[in-house]
Amino acid sequence: MRFAGRDSGGAETMNPSLEVNRDQLVEAFAFLNHRFKPIARKRKRRETATLIFQYKDGALTLDLEGTSFAVDASGNWSGTATVPAMILKSFSIIEPTEDPVRLWVADGKLHYESTSIACEWNG
Repeated sequence: MRFAGRDSGGAETMNPSLEVNRDQLVEAFAFLNHRFKPIARKRKRRETATLIFQYKDGALTLDLEGTSFAVDASGNWSGTATVPAMILKSFSIIEPTEDPVRLWVADGKLHYESTSIACEWNG
């Protein structure tokens, strides 16, 4: 699934988007949220842990400070999206309504269900 957008010059571009296995994604967010709690307690307030989304060979890998979780996915995602790991708490309580779940990046944000968060896209 691909979604069109516009670059700064007004040309149409294809935004990164994936369809991800619902149950696996819910499990990944719950697992990584559990792993994030001790990381967050050890960090100073000004330091921010990051969660990285990367797609390769039919799997979306979510990496949190060296702990990774891979889920089945398909789509167009030729880069990495990096978000603050604090979003794991919100993502882990959202019950996706669709299977597969759609994740996409547009306008500098990672979108998941009805939620979005600013992300750094490297593609």
